[in-house]
Amino acid sequence: KTFEPLDINEMKDIDSIVEAIQERIFYTGNIILGNSMAVEKSTSVFDSAYVYMSSDIFNTKYCIFCEKLEYSKGAFGSGWGEQHEFVLDVVESGRIKRGFSVLASEVSSDIYYSSGIINSQEIMFSFGIRAKKYVIGNQQLDQSKYLSIKDALLEQLRDKLKKDKKVPLILDLVKGKMDNLNVSLGEIEQNDRKDINPNEKEAIDKSFSSVTKVLFGKEISDVDSVKKTLINRVPELVYTKSILTGKPIQTHEDLRSAKHRVVEYDYIFSLSEKLQMKVSENLEEMFNEAESKMIISNESRQGENSNLYETIVPVWSHHSYRTVAPIRSKYTAYSYWPQFVEHGYGVSMLYEGTYVVNIYLSKSIRRGFEVDNSRSSSDVYYCHNCEDVKEAMFSFNIKGKHNAIGNAELDAVTYARIKKSLLEQIYDEFSKDKLKYDIYNIIH
Repeated sequence: KTFEPLDINEMKDIDSIVEAIQERIFYTGNIILGNSMAVEKSTSVFDSAYVYMSSDIFNTKYCIFCEKLEYSKGAFGSGWGEQHEFVLDVVESGRIKRGFSVLASEVSSDIYYSSGIINSQEIMFSFGIRAKKYVIGNQQLDQSKYLSIKDALLEQLRDKLKKDKKVPLILDLVKGKMDNLNVSLGEIEQNDRKDINPNEKEAIDKSFSSVTKVLFGKEISDVDSVKKTLINRVPELVYTKSILTGKPIQTHEDLRSAKHRVVEYDYIFSLSEKLQMKVSENLEEMFNEAESKMIISNESRQGENSNLYETIVPVWSHHSYRTVAPIRSKYTAYSYWPQFVEHGYGVSMLYEGTYVVNIYLSKSIRRGFEVDNSRSSSDVYYCHNCEDVKEAMFSFNIKGKHNAIGNAELDAVTYARIKKSLLEQIYDEFSKDKLKYDIYNIIH
């Protein structure tokens, strides 16, 4: 619908605007944005094709029953990953080619029932393997023996799938407790994390001051002072206890079910050498071995990272504070999977963004606050399902509009005057960490 602009009395403050726009705003499902096609029963799909029963999908082709996936092709029942090809049940991983039931792994191919696999090929029922080929049960095999056992296991796997229509997955195998680790801390080596900087807070605060100055015209100098608002809609870091050291370690919500099998990433590769499994051509025996000996790390890492603090699963990222999975991002805090984001705070599932606060499930946002499921927009505040929008506030389900409040366009001078007044109120609430409205509670 086309709406007339609100009158001046309806725009005197945020409460007035929220009350006035109740009849013209709706939360939307099945959101498909950008250059997308052949998408069914899915939502939050950006620039993707042939997508079915999936959500939070970016730049992907051919995926079914997936979530939180980007730049992938041929993905089924997988999620929280990027740049996969031909995968089933691959979770919290990146750049896997041909994988089945894989967890927390990177840049590897032909992987089955394994976790913590880095730069490796042809791996089955293993964990903590780096730069190796032809490994089963953490044991290095010659090529011919490996391929013979692999063929036997895959034949049984195919038969079981055809007969029972299901098989155990890796998270099923690692959900129980281990009786005894049988390895002491002194027996294994620790990988040094040179990317951690506990003094990173100062750089983050400086960036956050700059972001709030751009968005609101006034600075907030301490990012922790508005923590409650920033984490309100963002999955937080989860803490569990390492089965090796007994210390609390950071992990994330996807690994909650495996909390009794988690160790620090720094130890996983050395542990794999100490905890080898019996290798068998019998699929059920390999399931049993994995169930009793498989361990997972609390995260995976990729590339060069620097100046991280309370951050896990970094990928080529820098200056990150209390963030899960920053991917090629700089200056982020209290965020979940920011991808190609610079100066982003309280963001969750944002692909490409600069100078943003509290942005969710969106792509290509420049200067925004409280934005959900939007694409290619800039200078936007309290917007939902907006595309190619510039300078908009409290608008839902619009495309190509400029200087809009409540879905209706205003002249630039009037818009700027009202925007300035509203930003003063938003800043006053946000700076006190008591934001009355977010993008998910405007409709009442």
